[in-house]
Amino acid sequence: MLRGKQLKKMKDNQGEFLTDAYLLDLLAREYPWTRDVYRETSGFIHFSEKHIFNAMQIQSEADQTVRFKLSDRDQFVPTWAYREALDVFARLSDLFLGYMVAYGDARERWRVESGDS
Repeated sequence: MLRGKQLKKMKDNQGEFLTDAYLLDLLAREYPWTRDVYRETSGFIHFSEKHIFNAMQIQSEADQTVRFKLSDRDQFVPTWAYREALDVFARLSDLFLGYMVAYGDARERWRVESGDS
């Protein structure tokens, strides 16, 4: 990756490309909730209905009218949505840090076992 190669073009030890779908499948085996998080948040990465729906508010269902606001400030996003996003970010950060600690421990064991000081 440091040489500019995309992650999705790299393969793991089993010869599988490291695509979003493959990595999500691996992660969801142990953490099933990550599938929902990915589905709900990927819409913010790729232009989608998430951008549209978070910029609008239903004015009247009977009249089928909505109110839009295009701004650098969120107006129609409820407080619970921010709390949920922060909770998910914290959980994903903990998960990532756990993997990094396990990786560091495995590298250290390999270094000691191989006699590489």
